[in-house]
Amino acid sequence: TGDGFRDLVLVAPPHFLGDLRGALSGVVAGKVNATVAKELTDVPDHALSERLRAALADQPLIPEG
Repeated sequence: TGDGFRDLVLVAPPHFLGDLRGALSGVVAGKVNATVAKELTDVPDHALSERLRAALADQPLIPEG
């Protein structure tokens, strides 16, 4: 789309997620396809993708169109 990304998944602790969403511009907020309300800063790099996959399993990305 020329703006660097097409889809966006927000990942933040529950207490911060609302503030984060509120700080997004309208254009960026429109790109948010899913949110993960979890604290994942303590997850090792090698395990992060699997934890994110598991967190998103119950909330698939919003289909285009």
